[in-house]
Amino acid sequence: MDVRTLKDKVTETGRKVWWKAKDIGQRAIDSGKSAVKWAIDNPDKAAAIAGAGAALAGGANKVVKSINRNVTAKQIEREKRTRVYDHSLNAYVYTKKPLSKEQIEFIHKERRRTGKKVSEIMAEMDILRR
Repeated sequence: MDVRTLKDKVTETGRKVWWKAKDIGQRAIDSGKSAVKWAIDNPDKAAAIAGAGAALAGGANKVVKSINRNVTAKQIEREKRTRVYDHSLNAYVYTKKPLSKEQIEFIHKERRRTGKKVSEIMAEMDILRR
């Protein structure tokens, strides 16, 4: 295939896409016009539909806010479970996952035995979040 035939194919495909988009746009315009005409012919029904839509939108907004609150609460809870205060750094270090009791005991025993910082021990254990 030479450059000329490739260019012709690309051009033809572009034209097809353009005409398809134009057709879809025209159908959307026609649908909108018919909806407006129906709303003018049936104002009571249109008002009822608009009211129902507003009520549904308000209910959906409450659901989204509730979900957002739950997600935020879970994120805060997970952060609390995955952070450990290192007194030698005066800062929190964050772990990949919540620590088990055995891991916490090992960290404290190792800290007392070697005198290392908590963050150093956790780095050796490869449990710190990067």
